[in-house]
Amino acid sequence: MKNRLMNNWQLKLLSLAAAVLLWVVVVSINDPVRTQTFSRIQVEVVNSSAITSEGKVYEILDNSNVISIEVKARRSALDKVSADDFKATADMQNIQLMKYVPINVSCTRNVEIQSITTKNPNLKISIEDSDTKTLPVVVRTTGKPGDGYVVDKNNTIASPESVRITGAASAVRKVSKVLAEVDVSGITMDTERVTSLTLYDSDGDPIKNDYLSYNVDINAIDISVRLLKTKEVPIKASVSGTVADGYRYTKISCQPSTITLAGKENVLKKITSIEIPAEDISISQASGDVEKVVDISRYLPENTQLAEEEEATVAVTVAVEKLEECTVSLPKSQIEIRNVPDGYTAEFLTSMDVTVQIRALRNSLESMDTSVWKAYVDLAEYRKEETVNVPIVMELPDGYELMEEPVAVIKLEKDQAE
Repeated sequence: MKNRLMNNWQLKLLSLAAAVLLWVVVVSINDPVRTQTFSRIQVEVVNSSAITSEGKVYEILDNSNVISIEVKARRSALDKVSADDFKATADMQNIQLMKYVPINVSCTRNVEIQSITTKNPNLKISIEDSDTKTLPVVVRTTGKPGDGYVVDKNNTIASPESVRITGAASAVRKVSKVLAEVDVSGITMDTERVTSLTLYDSDGDPIKNDYLSYNVDINAIDISVRLLKTKEVPIKASVSGTVADGYRYTKISCQPSTITLAGKENVLKKITSIEIPAEDISISQASGDVEKVVDISRYLPENTQLAEEEEATVAVTVAVEKLEECTVSLPKSQIEIRNVPDGYTAEFLTSMDVTVQIRALRNSLESMDTSVWKAYVDLAEYRKEETVNVPIVMELPDGYELMEEPVAVIKLEKDQAE
């Protein structure tokens, strides 16, 4: 009897063990243990004051704050979790060698996890002294306002007008400009905009640094855009001085010949041209063209500005041409004798036409018509019978010059009829 009970107990244990083994086999088949990778898990830094309280700042290197993990668990558990269910932290109080912080990963869901392996177990950081710099916010507009308007750059400003930047000394030193860019395409009235700031280095390249901090929200900067009316006006210039002998100043030109001004409408209405004063363009003793580049912004009326800053340079060219000489024969019939004294007669003793030396520009000589020229001799100063050399007064058209004064031989005698 006793032996029979002993055998039954052993059979029961054997049956239980077999059942457990069978359950393990079934579970292993239906719910096996697997390993799954979860990526792009953000590492949270805690207790950063352990560094910042010492007047230091840290920067995370090599994107080591974004990690991938391998999770070992049964399939049923893995099916219930995602990357969002894992929390990764790096406690700055556990920093090692001043450049590594161990990363701890845990699962926030109530599931059975056998193990979590981090491919990159440490947060890599660099530690530097902290520095601060304050820079003005420079506003740059893009696009063009509506026709007849330009941006009033002097009064288009950001609010706040400056930003204080704090961070690692090496990173802060790189920042040389803070720019707020705003689109003004098509606007025809003063406008308010909200934009973000961009940092630039001394080479004009944008700086991206997530570890700099600011005293303002750099993604919400208010910009007040102010507009001015525009008006196109001609540029006029005059000259001072006298060209070299034998040359003539013929014309002056400006390139461009017009500029576009910007200002308030009531100011622009009064402006008809921009004048470059004569004292700034000297042609003294010039024997060829005179060229000068001027900054037209020096001559702008008060409360105006150039619509485009690049239009400030104006090239002024003064044409100076050489005079050519020519000998002209003037018939005696074209020379009038004036103011013959009462009781006297006067006649030319010159038997030939009068030769006159003149000079003028070539095109004037080529189109010259001496038949319309006027000339005369004046006998008002003569009161007796005599033969005299009297200067011939020439009334030449514009553009012609006498090389020397011609002379006529005149015989003055009493009228025989008296």
